[in-house]
Amino acid sequence: MASQSTKKKLFILLYLILSYTGTSAINRYFFVSHTTRNGSILNLIWMAVIFFLLIHAHKTTPKARFLGFLLGSLLAISLMLGKTLYQDNSLYSFFFPIKNLKVQLTCIIGFTVLLGAMLSILFAYLEISEHKDYLIHTNSWKLYQLPSVCWMGIFFLSWLPCYLSYYPGIYSYDMDDLTNQALGITPFTRFHPPLHTLLWKTCLFLQSILPIEPIIVYSICQMLLFAAVFARVIHFLIKKRFHNGIILGNILFFALNPTIAIFSFIPTKDACFAAAFLLLTIELCELVTHPLTYKIPARCSLRLVLSILLCCLFRNNAIYALLLFAPVVTFFLYRNRRKIAVLFVFSFLCFFFIDGVLYGAFGIEKGDNREILSVPIQQIANVVTMDEESLTDEEKAQIDQYLPYDAIKESYNPRFADPVKQSFQTDTFNEDKAAFFRLWFHLFTRYPGNYLNAFLSLNLPYWYLDAYAIDEYAKREYIETFIYDYDSIGYTFERDSKLPWLYERYEKLASYQRLGRKPIIANIFSLSMPFWLTLTCCFILFLKNRRKLCLILLPSLLLWLTFIAGPVSNFRYIFPIHMQYTLFISIALQPSCLTRTERLNEASI
Repeated sequence: MASQSTKKKLFILLYLILSYTGTSAINRYFFVSHTTRNGSILNLIWMAVIFFLLIHAHKTTPKARFLGFLLGSLLAISLMLGKTLYQDNSLYSFFFPIKNLKVQLTCIIGFTVLLGAMLSILFAYLEISEHKDYLIHTNSWKLYQLPSVCWMGIFFLSWLPCYLSYYPGIYSYDMDDLTNQALGITPFTRFHPPLHTLLWKTCLFLQSILPIEPIIVYSICQMLLFAAVFARVIHFLIKKRFHNGIILGNILFFALNPTIAIFSFIPTKDACFAAAFLLLTIELCELVTHPLTYKIPARCSLRLVLSILLCCLFRNNAIYALLLFAPVVTFFLYRNRRKIAVLFVFSFLCFFFIDGVLYGAFGIEKGDNREILSVPIQQIANVVTMDEESLTDEEKAQIDQYLPYDAIKESYNPRFADPVKQSFQTDTFNEDKAAFFRLWFHLFTRYPGNYLNAFLSLNLPYWYLDAYAIDEYAKREYIETFIYDYDSIGYTFERDSKLPWLYERYEKLASYQRLGRKPIIANIFSLSMPFWLTLTCCFILFLKNRRKLCLILLPSLLLWLTFIAGPVSNFRYIFPIHMQYTLFISIALQPSCLTRTERLNEASI
């Protein structure tokens, strides 16, 4: 009895110390100085809250605690590393002097305690809810029995006011290059997906037949495409008999999300890719959630191949993510291993035939190789900018072969690789690629810290939750909704908003002015939330012993890895994952709907 009392007292003492550490971390992160020593009422409240959370976290299952504190520690590390990089573009002050390292580690422990306790309690609740029986659940709302075409109409009409406010459409960033290629002023290149350029060329051609501006034709067609894809998602959720509230949440997210409304008619490859990627996710849901004895029908095989092919054709980096994903899904879905392998291999062969043979036969040029070298170029530029004095004359001469050495320091931007990358000598690189990578590796052995700083700073907004969506260095727009002046096709695109008052409201959202003022809302629409939400959903699926369902989320995580190797952090790149928020949450919260068929099959054996 005495030992139990002693043990309880020790736990209380430990939790008090951890509560103090968590409060200290909050003060240091948000208010810079260590204010807990002042004994303010606010700090006492924080300590009480953290203590209360730790007591309740202690009552959760070991699995919920382990996963909760593991995810909490990852968030804590990202917060502290991210804040240092966000301020200095370097991790030097994180580690040196040694006093700083002690403070940073203390803050990481403090945030791990706070976030881990909160997540443990959340995971424990979700773990209990998993034991509820969803097998007898039915969709009681007759509204959900609408045919897919009706859902298409609902989504299209919900975005129509947004489109009318931007009428006749948006003609920004890549559209000038796209139009030049479509009109034959410049040759087709694979830097812009030729399939997307061909779609735009078709719209320009229709102008000679129909008295309608091509931007209107394109915008309406893309809105219908988005509506069809979202109708497919709703049909899937109804078929799997998800909870009514979950289905309603998906409907409202697709219909009322302002970013989806704007992207539904932005004429960019990112929007088309987002639609294809969501289709791929749904096909993976169909593939993964059927019983092990399930034989893949021909129509499902066709849809899977088509979605993989479209993803690769609309985004160059998608092929890398899916090449990594293919062996994983083939390994885990072992009963259909042979057929799944054949489907993926056939999809990739079709893509390489189109990309290598068909495009080549039509004279479509390859993109510049410098586009895949954003990170190495940025790392070399960081060394020149930060440690020029320690470079030898020979090293400077080698760097000057690929980048104008004297211009690197002026061009270097820690969050945007293009200013330096634009002057990269691709011809020299193509003559001897091994020489460039020898130089890159040689500098890596001498300046590993610079390489790490350059890499993490470049993709910081993609993983740091507190990063502002419009980075102060990159200065990229949140959603680019402006119109370029363009006269080469015989007229100038001009905005003729039919709903000016609504246009002003959407512009505040597109510029992030309205979102940035609301802390929680700003985080939801940030560039880092897609990664953290997807990762959290994976943790929840592990918690519920539904690890196989993580295969549905894995392509998004692999795609995110390709984005962090890109030239800049931008919302339009991460939008394809943002668009799947509610679907991922649905899969994580109600996985029993997805495994119902398999469980019934096992019960009958």
